[in-house]
Amino acid sequence: MFTRLLRSSLRLSIPETSSRFYSTGTGAHNDEIIALLNRCIQEEEASPTRNGYKIRSFLSAITAIRSYPRPIRSGQEAMKLKGIGFGIADRIDLHLSGKQYDQSHEIAARAQEKLIAQMQTIPGVGERTATALVKAGANSLADLRKPQYQSYLTSAQRIGMQYAVHVERPIPRVEAEAIRDFIRDHISSKYDVEIVGSYRLGAPHLSEVELLFTNPSYVHVPTPHRSSPDIKSKTSLGSGALPLPFRVSNPTAQQRAESPFVKEIVQPLMHTGLLAASLRPGPYKWQGMSLLPSRDGEAWSEAGDRLRDLRAARGTYMRLDLNLAPIKSRGAALLALTGDADFIRSARVAASRLGMHLNEYGLWRFHHYDDPEALANTVAGGHWELVCGESEEGILEELDLGWIEPERRNFRFLSGKPSLSRKRQPRMVLNRAVLQELGGAVGPWSEDFQEEAKIRGRPRKEPKDGEEGKKGVAKRARSRKTPEVKDPEEATDHLTEK
Repeated sequence: MFTRLLRSSLRLSIPETSSRFYSTGTGAHNDEIIALLNRCIQEEEASPTRNGYKIRSFLSAITAIRSYPRPIRSGQEAMKLKGIGFGIADRIDLHLSGKQYDQSHEIAARAQEKLIAQMQTIPGVGERTATALVKAGANSLADLRKPQYQSYLTSAQRIGMQYAVHVERPIPRVEAEAIRDFIRDHISSKYDVEIVGSYRLGAPHLSEVELLFTNPSYVHVPTPHRSSPDIKSKTSLGSGALPLPFRVSNPTAQQRAESPFVKEIVQPLMHTGLLAASLRPGPYKWQGMSLLPSRDGEAWSEAGDRLRDLRAARGTYMRLDLNLAPIKSRGAALLALTGDADFIRSARVAASRLGMHLNEYGLWRFHHYDDPEALANTVAGGHWELVCGESEEGILEELDLGWIEPERRNFRFLSGKPSLSRKRQPRMVLNRAVLQELGGAVGPWSEDFQEEAKIRGRPRKEPKDGEEGKKGVAKRARSRKTPEVKDPEEATDHLTEK
């Protein structure tokens, strides 16, 4: 009797929805959640306001969930997986609790995503920290000043909060030129200073000012860390976040102190009152906030006036990114720091397919040692050769891409779809033939962008007799449909240009 009562009480103590936490019997842990997301895809496909971005998000979530080794018990647990945000997590929570997803939840999810994006306007705050702050209850930038949220921020991020309003302001090109001219006048003349980033792409306004420094006496080019080109690596094949050019992970105080970049560029600019706050300093790269210098006629204002403005938080501030490259790597540095991100991924794909490696220091080829004695005396099993690094033209020729003007290096439209997030970028294969077919890529600020944005990233063969075969029509009709995902590989294959 006691045993029957105990079993009965145990059954009553288990929530009715707990069966959703476990497998439906097909061998997978989260079949019901995957089925839910497949239904979401089908509903979005049938919607008159079909959103391709949402469909790709659902597909990415399916891939992540299918590879997750344990049953998902909450939306918060699901958010630990790559590619799952508040919207999908909210759908999972409602499903596990037996409730229906409606328009009010959609509005709330969008508001949270907007708030996360707003948090990321603070210099130094990325998606992970922004998401953690929103999950902790922060509802605005002003909330971050409250004591309970300070522990989520590093010292650099707390400094960045002071300049959040300035970061949102678009920077005119003329202000970027003023920063460059000021720096040229206040450091050694042996340094050449060039504006890179969106400025070279032709953008009328910038989100930050990015500068490249070269010096004829700075010639050391570090070889890649990897022992040989990995054709299958995420970065080489154009997916995943791009590494930050010239960033050194965990630099020592001695490295920074002995760096000519710190001694001859960063420190003098701090003493002149240009650099307001350091957010990410390093031996070859400095990121932080800068005060916009003012002129008194032809002369710059006094350093003392700028220092007083810094202390009183007066004036106009902007994000500044300084980079030092070896003179032999100037071309590769210009390429890496100009972008855009899709173009750089495409160039790295081209390098990988040729058995080479492209980074901000140059285009490299690895030579394997065949001699057993040579192999015994090396750890890497070979050595790196710098194929080209000094000129952009040379690098692009080696990659069979040909010269492309900086203003035309924008490939977001090649697949006919908007860019994906940094977590999932489209894989694009470019070569000279493709670029000739496109007439070169067109930047988003050019007059021809809207027209050429419709062009696909691969040359099409002309149909015979001016008519399109039935086979081709049927094939494209099938490609427009998004099938139910049963295999994780299928989740992203149709997003990729072969």
